[in-house]
Amino acid sequence: MTHHTSAPRLIALDVLRVLSAWAVMLGHLRNATLTDFALVPAPSLMLKVLYLFTGMGHQAVIVFFVLSGYFVGGSVVRAGTRFEWVPYLIARLARLWTVLVPAIVLTAVCDTALLQANPAIMDAAHIASWHSIPSNGTLMLGWQTALANIFFLQTVWAPTYGSNGPLWSLAYEAWYYVLFPACWCACSSSRSVGQRAGFLGLALMLAACMPTEMRWLFAAWLMGVTVPRLARTSRLWATGALGWVLSALLLAMLIATKSGRLPPMHPALPDLILAVCVTLLCAHVHARAKPQAAHTRLQHAWVNLSEMSFSLYLVHMPLVFIGVGLLMPQGKLEANLQGVTTYLLGALAISLAAWCFWWLFERHAPVVRKTLTQQLTT
Repeated sequence: MTHHTSAPRLIALDVLRVLSAWAVMLGHLRNATLTDFALVPAPSLMLKVLYLFTGMGHQAVIVFFVLSGYFVGGSVVRAGTRFEWVPYLIARLARLWTVLVPAIVLTAVCDTALLQANPAIMDAAHIASWHSIPSNGTLMLGWQTALANIFFLQTVWAPTYGSNGPLWSLAYEAWYYVLFPACWCACSSSRSVGQRAGFLGLALMLAACMPTEMRWLFAAWLMGVTVPRLARTSRLWATGALGWVLSALLLAMLIATKSGRLPPMHPALPDLILAVCVTLLCAHVHARAKPQAAHTRLQHAWVNLSEMSFSLYLVHMPLVFIGVGLLMPQGKLEANLQGVTTYLLGALAISLAAWCFWWLFERHAPVVRKTLTQQLTT
C-alpha cells in the first residue's frame, strides 16, 4: 500500500494506486448499502459497470502487491551491497505504524460505539447481507488482538482487528518487507558465509510460518521487484502504443478474473496471471519515465489522491461499518437513482474522512522516520 517518492514521479502508477484504493472502498461500501446484483431487475449498462468495478476489491489488492514490490523491493535492490537493515526497518515501520496504530484506535472507537448503539448489528441477517463482517458474528476488540495486528500477526496467528478486515493484506506486505531483504542478503557475496547462512535461515523460517496464500502472493510481490530490470531488456518497452495494449490486457484480465471465465486452474494462478499483467504495464511506465519540472493540476490531483490512498484503505471499513449500522439498520437500498446517489454521497463522506485522517497522521510519516533515524542511528 505504501509509496516511496522517486524522481521522476510516475503519475500513471499514482493513478493505478488511486483506482485500486477506490475499488476496495467502493466495493465494501456497495456490499453494505446496495442490494446484490443478482437481485437487481433489468440493470442498466452504467449499473453493470458500477457493480463490476466495485467488485474488484481482491484484484485491486494484487495490484497493490505488485506496486509495493516495485517501490519497496526496488529500494533494496538499488541499495545493493550498501543495504542496511536499521534505516530500512525504521523507514518501513514509520510508514506503516504512523497510519496503522491510529487506524486501530479508530476501529476500536467505531466498533465499540456501534455495538453499544445497536447490539443486534451482528445478527445473522446482517452477516449474510454485508459480506464484509466476521462470519462468526464476533468482533475481536481485545488488546491482545490489537497488539497482534500492530505487529502484523493477523491472518498468521490472530484474526484481523474488529471490523477492519482489510488489515489482512497489511500483514502480508509487512512479512514481505522482511522476507525479501533476508533473501537478498543471503545471496549477497559482500557478506560473510555465517551472515548469509543466518539470513537464509531467517528467510526459511519466515516462509515456513506463512499461510499458504501468503507464500503464493509473495510471487506477485516479487514481480514488482523485477520491473526495472524487465524495462531495460528492450527499447520496445518505451513504445507509446504499447501502453494502450498493456492497459487493455490488464483490463481484460481484471474482467476475466472477476467474472470467473478463466479455465479451471489452481486457485492462486488467476492472481499471479493478473500480477504478470500489472508488472508488464509497470515496466512500460518505468521505461517511459522522464524528468518533469512541474505537474499539471490534474497530475497534482492524482498525486494528492495517491498519497492518501493508504489512509483510505486502512480506515474505510470501520467507517462503512458504523455508518451503515447506524443509518441503515433495516437493510440495503435498492439500486435505483436514489439508492446510488446515497451510496455515492457515502463514498464522498468516507473519502473526506480519510483525507482528514491523512492530514492528522499519515502526512507526518517522513518526520517520524527522520526523528527515529536520528535517535536510533546516532
